[in-house]
Amino acid sequence: MSARMEAIRRRAEVEILELCADQQERLAEAKQAFDADPSPETLAAKKQAMAEMRSFRAWLRSAGRPVISDGGGDAVVQSQTVEERPAGRARRGA
Repeated sequence: MSARMEAIRRRAEVEILELCADQQERLAEAKQAFDADPSPETLAAKKQAMAEMRSFRAWLRSAGRPVISDGGGDAVVQSQTVEERPAGRARRGA
């Protein structure tokens, strides 16, 4: 892999790590706010932050990883939206 491609890959990796840190920070702040004041508003904010974290993790699993070709192709970071799935898990083989 060329030095240019390696730099692009590392930059994309840093961006993903920064997104992860921001999301974790938001969730931690929402949890702390709820622990300090367990009101319906802080509970709703905590649940919203948890839902955002689930959505973010799903995005990371499906599309958030940089895809870089070794064969001199273009460096591409996929961006696809992930549909919300209903609460609970789907049965395997169903």
